[in-house]
Amino acid sequence: MDSKTSRHAPPRVAPLPSPPGPDIAAAFAKAVPPPFTVPGLYQTVARNEKVFLAFAEAPLLSRRGLMHTGQISDLERELVILRITGRLGAAHEWGVHVAYFGKTGGMTASQIEDTVRSPLTPALWTERQQAIVRLIDDLVERHDVSDESFAMARRTLSEADVIEVVTLAGLYNMIAWNVRALRVAEEPGAPPFPWPVWRPIASPADTAR
Repeated sequence: MDSKTSRHAPPRVAPLPSPPGPDIAAAFAKAVPPPFTVPGLYQTVARNEKVFLAFAEAPLLSRRGLMHTGQISDLERELVILRITGRLGAAHEWGVHVAYFGKTGGMTASQIEDTVRSPLTPALWTERQQAIVRLIDDLVERHDVSDESFAMARRTLSEADVIEVVTLAGLYNMIAWNVRALRVAEEPGAPPFPWPVWRPIASPADTAR
């Protein structure tokens, strides 16, 4: 099954039945306050309550989580997330972030569309933003960052910025694995992933078929 076909595969793990237990319900409310709907990914991972609560209470949603450091801008944070989830074909998570955070992060519609294009459209992005995308692309393609990409990043990003970008990309790489491995469906109401524009990296098993 290739990356595009997996989009249409049924979920491997069903979302959590309603109503959830009190701890999960509280975490859902904190993550996605009403009237918004809890994304399918959260409902799926919450089938393992301990894993979801550990995830929600620490790296993502806590006051000290990676969504709330205040060090890189909201737009830069969403650029990291949309690029890594786009490169990895995590259509659910890409759509959720476009729907919930893309515009609030300050991205234009053209910039959002460009997050799944390679190469980027340089006129849409600053040198700093292009350097962030190059870091993400290296991590996806090489599982490393080249000396050239690191030097480009350090022209406009501090050491602390680079560390945050790489760490945030690592977190959303893990989220992308969940989306793809568990076959989490694209979120209802979220913008559809532009599959014809970008072919995500396939797994070795995909390419062997």
